[in-house]
Amino acid sequence: MVRWILAFVGASTLLVILQPVYIDYLLGSIAVILVDLVYGAETGWSARLDGMNLQWTADVHEGRVGLRIASYNLALYLTAILAVAQVDAFERARWCATGLVVLFLWQLGDVLLTVESQWLTLARPDAYDMAGGVDVWFLMVKFANNLNVLAGRQLIPFAIVGLQWWRSRATERAPLSGPFRAIDGVAE
Repeated sequence: MVRWILAFVGASTLLVILQPVYIDYLLGSIAVILVDLVYGAETGWSARLDGMNLQWTADVHEGRVGLRIASYNLALYLTAILAVAQVDAFERARWCATGLVVLFLWQLGDVLLTVESQWLTLARPDAYDMAGGVDVWFLMVKFANNLNVLAGRQLIPFAIVGLQWWRSRATERAPLSGPFRAIDGVAE
């Protein structure tokens, strides 16, 4: 427990030094580009950064997505990496190099999913009424977004570290085969 507390304090201190505003701004800038690419400017969609929020507009509808969760998820991920016992510094650096990319891509997907969910709420309010028929896309987006809000945002950083730890243990225990057995000193 003490290891987790120290890891969280260390990760939080690192984030304060890095200024999470820059992290959120980078995520927001890329999200603006992706919203423009995914929805297209010719369809009436536009997105811009408004402080630490992604402000989007589509025809007569508009919404806002907060980007502060990116710093929080980064703190969770760094806490989990620092708290895992019996992992050397080189392995932790490899985990950071791969895990931060995956976490960042997931964050972008999360922002786009939130924008789509907000837009569907405003553009298709009748889709909540099942008497008029089932809108499968509406249901899938709403289900995925709610699942993400309730559990995904908190669990994804730990899931990434868990998969990295599991993979490192699996490759550590895997028997060598072929020419690598001779290199390791195992006679055939």
